Amino acid sequence: GKITDTETMVGIRFENESRRGYQLEPDLSEEVSARLRLGSGSNGLLRRKVSIIETKEKNCSGKERDRRTDDLLELTEVINFYMNLLVERNKKQGYPALHVFSTFFYPKLKSGGYQAVKRWTKGVNLFEQEIILVPIHRKVHWSLVVIDLRKKCLKYLDSMGQKGHRICEILLQYLQDESKTKRNSDLNLLEWTHHSMKPHEIP
Repeated sequence: GKITDTETMVGIRFENESRRGYQLEPDLSEEVSARLRLGSGSNGLLRRKVSIIETKEKNCSGKERDRRTDDLLELTEVINFYMNLLVERNKKQGYPALHVFSTFFYPKLKSGGYQAVKRWTKGVNLFEQEIILVPIHRKVHWSLVVIDLRKKCLKYLDSMGQKGHRICEILLQYLQDESKTKRNSDLNLLEWTHHSMKPHEIP
């Protein structure tokens, strides 16, 4: 749906980073490590933060909106840090080559099209990766798109069971535009599939 005022405010505060697709390097200080530690603590943190922002958009006072903006900002920082830790893990442990986009990528792509995010992959060849992760914020909860370039498929993961057909179409068109721009070749879209996974299918 429509990009919310809260998302817009958060995006503006990180515009310099998002314009270039900047990814924060994992800060492995004690404080950040504690926030990102895998296990019940980390999951609990994410659940608490999600529950805080799972409120209606309507009838928010200025102070409430500011608080919710700060909550969303903090949660996006946690997600972006964690995504980058996954990239580092894959490099060090020989897992599939992974590229992650920040939480600001999809709203920028959706609102401005390919030209708005064209520079986000400067110096990166997406088609040399094996898996691409795209976090998606849907007003009251987060979901994830997993792009598997080996199998030419996009999987939309949403624990609340919402469909991501349109989201996958937008991302597939992005890949097509990226291929035309960076490789001067078209993808054969007939070879690509996308699927919204049901909650019980999500690993």
